[in-house]
Amino acid sequence: TIRFEPGDIKAIEKRSIEEGFDNKSQWIRSLVLNALDNHPVLTKDEIKAIREANRELAAIGRNLNQIAKVMNIDGRLIDPPDFEMLTGVINKVKNQQSKIMNLVNRSQNRWMLHSTD
Repeated sequence: TIRFEPGDIKAIEKRSIEEGFDNKSQWIRSLVLNALDNHPVLTKDEIKAIREANRELAAIGRNLNQIAKVMNIDGRLIDPPDFEMLTGVINKVKNQQSKIMNLVNRSQNRWMLHSTD
């Protein structure tokens, strides 16, 4: 059991809601776990976003595998990918990687000093 002053409880409740946690206990638990081993502690919405980014990357990978398979069987069956298409794929992968890293960074930096202004 941890006891807090009423003002602290209100601040904890406010911050836990702002950061997407279900309740203040979950927020405090996440704070302690992060302090123990500095691993990212994600909210349900952040986990959902990572899963979505992972699905996007998996779909891109499947498409690339299908293209490579057809090209290995008989490269004359399809037009070779052009620079613009490959650049688009690279940009999509980079975009998904960026989303994932932003979520991880947000989680790791969540516990830094937080301005109340």
